[in-house]
Amino acid sequence: MAARRQSFLDTWIFPQAFYIALTIGGCVFIAVTKTAGISPAISSAVPIGIMIGYFAFSWYVGKLRLHDEQTGDNLYYMGFLFTLSSLGTSLYQFGTDASTDEIVRNFGIAVTSTITGIALRIFYNQVRRDPADVERAARHELADMTRRVRTEMESVAREFADFRRVCNQMLEEGFDEIARQAEKNGDQVRQAFEGMAAKAIKPVQETSEKIAKSLDDTFGRIEMRFSGVAEKVGKVAASLDTANASMAGTVS
Repeated sequence: MAARRQSFLDTWIFPQAFYIALTIGGCVFIAVTKTAGISPAISSAVPIGIMIGYFAFSWYVGKLRLHDEQTGDNLYYMGFLFTLSSLGTSLYQFGTDASTDEIVRNFGIAVTSTITGIALRIFYNQVRRDPADVERAARHELADMTRRVRTEMESVAREFADFRRVCNQMLEEGFDEIARQAEKNGDQVRQAFEGMAAKAIKPVQETSEKIAKSLDDTFGRIEMRFSGVAEKVGKVAASLDTANASMAGTVS
């Protein structure tokens, strides 16, 4: 049942059925109240309330929203039908024992429905927005938005250009700093290697110096010994020469 009612509310028949039900209900209420002799103020106030309620529902409830001109016409014709119903009932009572003053008063009260319908129609048509005005406002808003978007895009382009320039400058400075740091680190590494090499060669140099000194001492001693041997050989040769000379003198 709920799903069926919901589907009926979503159909195009619902606004017409709602309007017809209110109109017929108002006409029947007017006829019954006038025939029963109820106060004319009540018989006029309730139809006016129905018209105002239909106006409010048409304005705020989405399912009752029709075209603006159609809603205004519905309000006008509803008031006109209420007036005709009141007039018809008054004319029917004219043939009975009702007084002329009461019938004339009912005529005056009946006109209020038409006046209310016309007033609501005028109000509804005046407060509605003209599609041309809506289109014009939309175009102005679209043009304004386009200008704002263009301004924002130009600002973004300038900011990107500034950002690119700053990035390039930062990259250049970074590369220069990296080059300087790499050169500095290279010097430090070279000095460290030189120090390590010097420390590693120092024991070898000391050992070489010790070996060279030992060799010098050894060669010095050998030279001294050879010198002593040479002196002895010289002395022996001199002795031999002397002996030979002596022997030669003796022989002669």
